[in-house]
Amino acid sequence: QANGPVCQAMALSLEDLEALTASIFAAEDAKECLLRMVPVVDMFKSQSDLAASFSRAGAGDSRSVSSRDYTRVTDAFSRILSRASCSWAAEAGDLVRAAVAETMPVLPRRPFASSDFSDKSDMQAEAAEDGQDGHGFTQATADSGELVSATTESTAAALPNEVAEEDQSQQAVPMEIDASEADLSSPSVTWLSVLLAGMLPLIADALPRDQNGVCIIPHPHQMERQEAREDTMLIHLGNSARRPVFNTKKICDNCGTRITDRFYYHCSDNCDIDFCQDCQMRSQDLLDKFMEQSGNVDHNSLYSRLFWVIDITERLGWYVLHLNVADRRRLADELAFEWPTALFEKLAQAAIDVVNARVVHVQDVKDIQSDERFWYAVGWLQFLYSTNALPCRTRRLDEHSSRGPKIGYERFILDGINKCEPLSEFQRWRKHPSAKVP
Repeated sequence: QANGPVCQAMALSLEDLEALTASIFAAEDAKECLLRMVPVVDMFKSQSDLAASFSRAGAGDSRSVSSRDYTRVTDAFSRILSRASCSWAAEAGDLVRAAVAETMPVLPRRPFASSDFSDKSDMQAEAAEDGQDGHGFTQATADSGELVSATTESTAAALPNEVAEEDQSQQAVPMEIDASEADLSSPSVTWLSVLLAGMLPLIADALPRDQNGVCIIPHPHQMERQEAREDTMLIHLGNSARRPVFNTKKICDNCGTRITDRFYYHCSDNCDIDFCQDCQMRSQDLLDKFMEQSGNVDHNSLYSRLFWVIDITERLGWYVLHLNVADRRRLADELAFEWPTALFEKLAQAAIDVVNARVVHVQDVKDIQSDERFWYAVGWLQFLYSTNALPCRTRRLDEHSSRGPKIGYERFILDGINKCEPLSEFQRWRKHPSAKVP
């Protein structure tokens, strides 16, 4: 239908999704596009609707719980969320991000300055309570766990009043997390598999990469140019000529080399992070190019979308790690045997990209165990690694040997760990209680 949504909020079939896709493409403006996205968004917000959607035999047919064409699902959302095929892809993407964030369990807010880097000042803490990070950015820029409210407010303005009121009334509430609570149990974990297939275009290849192809994320605070003191200057006797070097006692957190130039960059919020001039310029160039490729978005919107990918990955890890054994095995079987290899490879790479981008920032924390959310992302990656090996334990009747992994084990190598400074890790290990000899 060209005049409105194909169906009401309910479980969707593949035919419904493709009809909705055609309807969205026919929208004349962003407002109409977002209105036609409502059935899809409502499905994303309901675990039961997700579990019953996109079955080959029709939505809601329990006899075909695992009989889904995940490729068609991902392809449909790729078309909706691609700027090349949909004029309103950016608006549609933000609406889907908000819906996914509302569906997934909300972890406690993570102030970057306290969990990733250094302590907040009192002024920044007060600004965070007001929903800002001290620079006028909403907390969604620094913690995409709050992207739900920020995106919902922006998209609600483009929707009719009755739709906007309904959307705003369904805000996500952070759940209380108790380490002693029982493992989560769900009638069916298929909803998560469907959710992953739908949001895969938003998390796959979603982070900028450096010159070596390793994903990076920008520091959430402004990096200010610093000048080394004159009394720290030394003279280096090189092969051709003398040149001044400065004993800044700083190490670049990107390339891992000592900073000896007159000028370098330090976090404006006094986080324990420094960049040399070359790395700062290269990182800024990479982010500028990534912004151009992403379309006409401002820095705030770009940061929100980047940190949404980080946040959702960490929440996926928390949820999967808290599933009971039976449900976790069912989800693993679905991904290992029902998902096409190409889609699973993209899903694994998305998790690898997040860990690669985060690991160098985790090293900047004095207590690396304090950033629990990072370890949830590592747990999600470990789950995918174990899932990848499940085909090795199966053998068909006409096969004489076991099958290999779904994708090569080498795909799970974390290149981002090469940016970590070995000496710092060695000193951290030396001070750990378990490393001390009685």
